[in-house]
Amino acid sequence: MRPTHHWTCTVLVSSGRRGPGSPVEYRASCERVLRVLRYPRYIYTAKTLYGDTGELIVEEVLQRGHMTLSNTVKTVADRLTHNMEGRGKRRRSSDDSEEQRGGKKAKMDSESCGDEGIYCLVNFERFHQHFRDQAIISAVASKLDQTSGEMVRTMLRMSKVTTTQTAADTQPLSANEIFRSLPPNYSISRPILDQYLSLLVDDQMEFVGKSGDSGGGMYLVNLQRALANLARATLESAVQERKSLRLLTTYLLPVHCQPAAYCLPTATRRLLEKSQRIEAILASLQASGAEPEQLTEVEEMITAPERQQLEALRHHINKLDSTENQVDETVFLLESYIFSTKTK
Repeated sequence: MRPTHHWTCTVLVSSGRRGPGSPVEYRASCERVLRVLRYPRYIYTAKTLYGDTGELIVEEVLQRGHMTLSNTVKTVADRLTHNMEGRGKRRRSSDDSEEQRGGKKAKMDSESCGDEGIYCLVNFERFHQHFRDQAIISAVASKLDQTSGEMVRTMLRMSKVTTTQTAADTQPLSANEIFRSLPPNYSISRPILDQYLSLLVDDQMEFVGKSGDSGGGMYLVNLQRALANLARATLESAVQERKSLRLLTTYLLPVHCQPAAYCLPTATRRLLEKSQRIEAILASLQASGAEPEQLTEVEEMITAPERQQLEALRHHINKLDSTENQVDETVFLLESYIFSTKTK
């Protein structure tokens, strides 16, 4: 089975089952279709970890499926430059004409960068590992305290390279190693560290286990047990709050703000379009160095009642976004637990 276009496509194609000459067969990849719904989370995570540049790199590669390194660098650099011009943070010099810019770009495009046929693609497994780790860290911090969560974060960070995606536990680490690797702002003494590790080991959620006594004690994160306990707690909470049915409808019929916008009244849609046009005009004026009076005049094209409507709409859209993110986090946690049981 091979993809028709790139490694993240949602349709797979294979030769006919009846041998050479038989019709080509196509199959939709439900897993990859559902993964598309998580793209905003991948992009936001890249922004959180690596800033605007990381965000744009992941966004471009996700949209195109795969890109060469040189093409990625060119595309992201162009977008960053464009964003700076729209915010008025960069002024073109008089000798940097469009003709010269176009000539430079054509020259770069014509040059061979030596990476033709070598493509970069998004490492979904690494993102999923990060999501899993964050869920465990948040649960520890919520149940115990922030310092306990930071200790587990340190252990997971130290074990990131040595622990495979299917591992039930992280590689054991000595208390001495954990103590030396804590962030500088956590200036706790060694006896306090030992107390926290003992507290984590004795906790009923079994986030952390002890595997030996050398080096002040050998400790590991129980990945599979942590996922099992988090999945159980999630299901118990859903049943107790009678949200299980609402969760399952939301999952099968996801709410998306962009399609929902087409269901808005015509007047509201026109107001959104007007707001977008004005924002584009403002960006153009800022890039050209317009006077503040000109900017104010354009901004006043939206009346006070219209601003109130836009704020109310943005508030509802933000609530929809938040709900969708919460559902995705819950679904991801349950999927991770099921995956861990299959690889046990």
